Amino acid sequence: MSKERLEEIKKRTLISTSTFGDIEVIHIEYHDYDWLIEQAERVQELKRFSISKDELKEVLNSNENIGELYQFVEDEHSIRDVFAIIVKEMGYLAGALGEYSESYFDLEQQNKRYREELDVIGEVINSVDNADEINDRILKSMEVDE
Repeated sequence: MSKERLEEIKKRTLISTSTFGDIEVIHIEYHDYDWLIEQAERVQELKRFSISKDELKEVLNSNENIGELYQFVEDEHSIRDVFAIIVKEMGYLAGALGEYSESYFDLEQQNKRYREELDVIGEVINSVDNADEINDRILKSMEVDE
């Protein structure tokens, strides 16, 4: 919404008192009226995406790990600056998540190899004459470790 345009409209607008009492009537050019309605609709649309300082503080208070960002809001920085920090932090988190996912995948692969090796060891143990005795010892040793 342009301040200059609003000032122009104010200058061109006529306010008069009606002959039907103390009702003030405003005379405005039709294209100005359309522009004002458009601006009001834009404001309504933008309100869907707005957040007040108090609402932002409430969100930040709900997450104890964002104290620095809360202080940033307290210091009267713009919402744009706050979102810039959030986006930057999201980038760091995405990188950390990528590293975590990679490590998790590596551990899954390692775990799969260990299971395969344990299956081979189990087959070897089960093929010997005293397999039941060996299995009992293994199970007992596992109970002690837990």
